[in-house]
Amino acid sequence: MTFTNEKAIFLQMADRLYDEILAGTYKADDRIPSVREYAVMLGVNTNTAVKTYELLAREGVIYNRRGMGYYVSPDAREQVLQQRRK
Repeated sequence: MTFTNEKAIFLQMADRLYDEILAGTYKADDRIPSVREYAVMLGVNTNTAVKTYELLAREGVIYNRRGMGYYVSPDAREQVLQQRRK
């Protein structure tokens, strides 16, 4: 992924996950890559990926199953669409 200087990297990563959810790459209750996997996949620091996942969890787009990883919330698509309208 190529990042721009217009927006913080963690926000650009969140936008990418939003796009993947809207495109159906990740559906409700699907497991998404771990923080470390996603950081390596995009070539960013793990702390940046943590910020992205924390943002998405606060917005209700993903949730954490302790010891299992992060999953897409059942109403994630609606949450993403609502976020995009803002």
